[in-house]
Amino acid sequence: MLPPGPSSSALLQTLAWVRRPVRLMTSCRAAYGPTFRLRFVGGRDFVFVTRPEHVREVFTADPDLLLAGRANAAFARFMGRHSLFALDGPEHRRHRRLLVPPFAGERMRAYGPLLVALTRRHVARWPRGRPLSLAAALQALTLDAIFEAVFGVTDPATMARLTGLVARLTGRASALLAFVPFLRLDLGPWSPWGRFVRCRAELDAILLDAIARARRAGGEDILARLIAESEARGEPLTDEELRDELLTLLGAGHETTATGLAWTLVRLLAAPAALARVTDELREVVGGADPSAEHLPRLPFLDAVVQEALRLDPPVPIAVRQLAAPARVAGHDLPADTRVAPCIWLAQRDPEVFPDPHAFRPERFLGGRPPPRSFFPFGGGARVCIGMAFALFEMKLILATLLQAVRLRPAAPFTGRAARHAIVLTPAGGAPVTLEDR
Repeated sequence: MLPPGPSSSALLQTLAWVRRPVRLMTSCRAAYGPTFRLRFVGGRDFVFVTRPEHVREVFTADPDLLLAGRANAAFARFMGRHSLFALDGPEHRRHRRLLVPPFAGERMRAYGPLLVALTRRHVARWPRGRPLSLAAALQALTLDAIFEAVFGVTDPATMARLTGLVARLTGRASALLAFVPFLRLDLGPWSPWGRFVRCRAELDAILLDAIARARRAGGEDILARLIAESEARGEPLTDEELRDELLTLLGAGHETTATGLAWTLVRLLAAPAALARVTDELREVVGGADPSAEHLPRLPFLDAVVQEALRLDPPVPIAVRQLAAPARVAGHDLPADTRVAPCIWLAQRDPEVFPDPHAFRPERFLGGRPPPRSFFPFGGGARVCIGMAFALFEMKLILATLLQAVRLRPAAPFTGRAARHAIVLTPAGGAPVTLEDR
């Protein structure tokens, strides 16, 4: 039997999830307890779980029973049917096996100088003395990082074209298209889905051209290494498989990192003591030089700041699985096809695990880590984000470079409210700041 949840229509619950997800989650948790049900259009029941023992139950279950790929089927229309998000079983394991190496170890650390140089280049272009949307500026920065580090694209005209396409493919409209199936009708270039289809076709052409170039010339970017790795293992990826994985990295990689950075800076600017402490740590360890992978282990407070920001404001609020057969989960007998969603946003604000849970206190992450099923901003189990290590590496290098280069001040009062932008929850209003050189 499904747990309790709102009695309003599936359409109203879907619209609430797209427009005011935090309000919906918190009101349901207050009204129905730590496990509750939401109904979305298309006859989809979502069971949200927030207790650590129930999160563990989901993440350690048989992956052939709780299917992540099937649960994310709606996003396959955006990222392709070969996307890691949309795969289950042997194909998922094959793609994951091939995708993990370029994002780990020495290969990951080799991109450090590129990330620092990109940050310096972007910061030099940011205006001084007038408001800047921090969220938008960081999205532009992390998008360029994807273009150069992953695709090997450095041509300014191509990068500008890609940036425009990505901007047209993301936003609240894309969330509506994902959650409201009847909107996915191509009624011409002026209809929402028609615009999406045409924009996606243009993006596909650029990505396929990048793949062809990488096959011919090789290189040090992640795409070229992925091609070489898959061929060396005797498991070559087709152009279509590579394109879909590039779309996944583009759609899920840059926005989550940019959003995590934006929330981290927003929280730091509202906590002067923490900002002073992390600035002092950078001055002592890095000393004004370019930060590097070698510096990061000696920056524990910077690491704690990033972890605490991801605890308070995880960019993606839920991880979703879909039952392949009836099963008992979180004390409820659930029918097949029920989506079970460990709720990252609510679990990480559980007062039983995190005293004063709504306060920004980086000290929580000094000298230890919380229980793994209470802190999981990158998901968990066999489907934990393959880019987790790279994202944390990128966030800390960008923050270290940025905080040494400029002083930031809020240009408007911080409300703490989140707004949906595609799949992520970003600071409402874009977090406007002003900056001056140090």
